[in-house]
Amino acid sequence: MVVVTVGPSGADNVLRDALACGAARAIRVDGARSLPSADVAAAIAAAVPDATWVWCGDYSLDRGTGSVPAFLAARLRAAQALGIIAVTPAGHATVECTRRLDGGRRELLSVTAPAVVSVEGGTAVLRRAGLAAVRSALVAPIEVVPRAAGAHDDAVVHPY
Repeated sequence: MVVVTVGPSGADNVLRDALACGAARAIRVDGARSLPSADVAAAIAAAVPDATWVWCGDYSLDRGTGSVPAFLAARLRAAQALGIIAVTPAGHATVECTRRLDGGRRELLSVTAPAVVSVEGGTAVLRRAGLAAVRSALVAPIEVVPRAAGAHDDAVVHPY
């Protein structure tokens, strides 16, 4: 499993947490703390262009729109399943997902790779890393890659 984030060096802490919990490789795309969702998605897609499954949260720093997964799916030309509240494996390259809809309704999806799956915070079961794994993660290498030329570091801020 490869974990990727976009941000300054302070973002390394979350990558180290993921390494301690079992990730095999960590990549940080160097960038500003706050970027437009489309730029974040472009940076992640460039870092892992051949990803089969991309799992991410449903919250974005741009006022919580949750648009990074949708932009990422478009960049990777992958299926997308957004707002997922439950996931069940259903074969080698398929998962069954329950998606939250407005008004308390639910939608059942069968998602086949390649796909970007955006899960709500309460969906994932937190894993705790053992002391040895935490200590190993403190010295594990984190690949730092620059963002593509032409990307900008300042988010455009305007009324929502």
